[in-house]
Amino acid sequence: MQHSSSRLIPGRYPPPGESPIADAIRARRGERGLLPLDGALLHVPPIAEGWSALLGAVRTKGRLPGDVRELMILRVAAHNGATFEWIAHEKVARAEGLGTAQLLLARDLGVVGDAGVLTELQLTDRTTDELRAALGGDDDLFVEAAAVVATYNMVSRFLVATDVAGLSDEPVPWPTDFATHMHQLPTQHEIPYPDAEPDAGLTLHVETHTVSPTAPWLRGHGRSSTPPTPPTIATLAADVAHILATLHIPRAHAASASPRAAPSRCTSRRPSRRSARASSRATPRPLRPRERDAWDARIDLARTQGMPALAAATLPRWFPAGSALTAPRREAVGRMVAGTAVDGFAAGARALMAYDLYAAGLEGCAVPALLVAGALDGDGKVAAGLRALRERWAGKGGDVRVAVVEGAGHLPMVDATAGSGRS
Repeated sequence: MQHSSSRLIPGRYPPPGESPIADAIRARRGERGLLPLDGALLHVPPIAEGWSALLGAVRTKGRLPGDVRELMILRVAAHNGATFEWIAHEKVARAEGLGTAQLLLARDLGVVGDAGVLTELQLTDRTTDELRAALGGDDDLFVEAAAVVATYNMVSRFLVATDVAGLSDEPVPWPTDFATHMHQLPTQHEIPYPDAEPDAGLTLHVETHTVSPTAPWLRGHGRSSTPPTPPTIATLAADVAHILATLHIPRAHAASASPRAAPSRCTSRRPSRRSARASSRATPRPLRPRERDAWDARIDLARTQGMPALAAATLPRWFPAGSALTAPRREAVGRMVAGTAVDGFAAGARALMAYDLYAAGLEGCAVPALLVAGALDGDGKVAAGLRALRERWAGKGGDVRVAVVEGAGHLPMVDATAGSGRS
């Protein structure tokens, strides 16, 4: 991890009893004591004193609901890239009753809000008139809301400029409910699994997997280890089945995208462990020589020039012209690809190149399935291929539907999260 040493300001932390101003800030902070932000501000004690008084009033003396206040603060942190501010206030936001679904929308600069997740008052990025109307025309609350946004804009600018806690070069994290634990499979391969809250089940937001360090259940990706023996689709599917059995999960919904779509679909042939599944970008047959050559070229690029080069070549193909992908999401997906282990990518690619679900008995699968394609993926060829697959599968008694998402490329769950689909 590298930081801009020219910006990093070493903190000053006077011991108790030496500085009345520092002691007053300690008293306001309580058990947390002086924070790195305080240490930076105490270079100029009168400013630290005034800052503490202002922030204390903005945070604790007003009437604005705490959930709304914290959403405003987190949205400012996301816009300004203030990682320290986000980390500190995500904890406060959760204490105010906000969950991961709301926090994801605060973090995602590509969306304005979702009335199905946020309340009318929580909706983000309003115009002044919209906010005043949502506050019921209460001028006092409107002034307080404006003060919250302005104050934390100031805070975030200061945090980034002085590199408080050395976090200015780190991306603002994406929220997740899950702590991950490493599980060792019988093959000695280690794979992470999420520790969900008891009432949350194992419902994972696809955005979380796409843009955060939470690792997918695939060997060599995220924090999973890469065993020396190349995996196959069958072994990848067995990994997922073993995790579900270990965690005593009798039924689960599966949603996946290429190449992770393949093990999901194989595992879904076990009806006792799958109640429904949705797959994006399915290709049931083995690859043709031209397609294999393309995959070999990607593996060669990753090995010779590194995963960042592969990311640069991959994103235009995943999100072609016309895609609704926002710049922050593009950067996040690029970081995800660039951070994948080369050997892990190559192993997954080799497994994908070899699989044949027709030979594996795809038509015998009775689990309901939804096949999803972006309308822009492959100039429409992918959608056509999924419709052909639906006809073949349904002809064997399968319960299969196809949805085509307009304005989406290879990963509809990323560039068109609110997009409409057509059959």
